[in-house]
Amino acid sequence: MLWKLILVGMGLTIGDVLMKQWMLGGASFKKAMFILYISALIVYGASLTLEAFQLRTMNLSIAVITPILINIVAISLLSFFYYKEGLSIYQSAGIGLAVVSIVLFSK
Repeated sequence: MLWKLILVGMGLTIGDVLMKQWMLGGASFKKAMFILYISALIVYGASLTLEAFQLRTMNLSIAVITPILINIVAISLLSFFYYKEGLSIYQSAGIGLAVVSIVLFSK
């Protein structure tokens, strides 16, 4: 079931990236920007729906925290490598701790 939580976390990440691209485009409602906005909402909705189904079979803390941690790690790495946004030593340490906590939660 960990793969489903990873899927939820990556879905949240994709939704965040689509929203960032929409905002970089001026947050206008031109056709292309509108498609980005609607796509982000659909991805967010699908991810949260999958997470809701996971709540039936998993511990609440694991089903909620694990996708958020995956999202944080993925967004931090993406923002560093793609958007060229810097990471402080504390943020880097936090990413490392998030990875450790994901491993611990999956046990």
